[in-house]
Amino acid sequence: MCSFSEIHNHELMWAHYAHHFSGICIGYSVRLLLQNLPGDVSFVRMSYNERAPAVVRGDVGPEKLAKMILSHKSYRWLYEREWRMFAQIGKVDYRSTNCVTCVYLGYRISRGHRKQLGDLLNRLGIEKKEMGITKYAIEFE
Repeated sequence: MCSFSEIHNHELMWAHYAHHFSGICIGYSVRLLLQNLPGDVSFVRMSYNERAPAVVRGDVGPEKLAKMILSHKSYRWLYEREWRMFAQIGKVDYRSTNCVTCVYLGYRISRGHRKQLGDLLNRLGIEKKEMGITKYAIEFE
């Protein structure tokens, strides 16, 4: 399972998921990503609700039940606008890096990591954008 968001510039997500602004966010072309992933990979849009999903025994197998449960979150997380990718256990590779459109670097990423990532992204021909912070807002240059 892997999580994706429709947005890259939400301060709370940078604080929660990018180690307090010291991580990265990878931007993808969804069309190219889907073309470059194995056929058994699926995406599900997260469902946000005040109540947990009801699990009923029946004809639905454990895999489908797990996917249903893992596709729900409390409505308090709605701002994430999340999609979940489901695949077989193990590493999932995409066949080409052309599906990566940009890498966003957090404001507090270390100089060493910033340089290392910059060099790698330049070699791969992938755009990078660096975060700036003005008062309570973030922007990318």
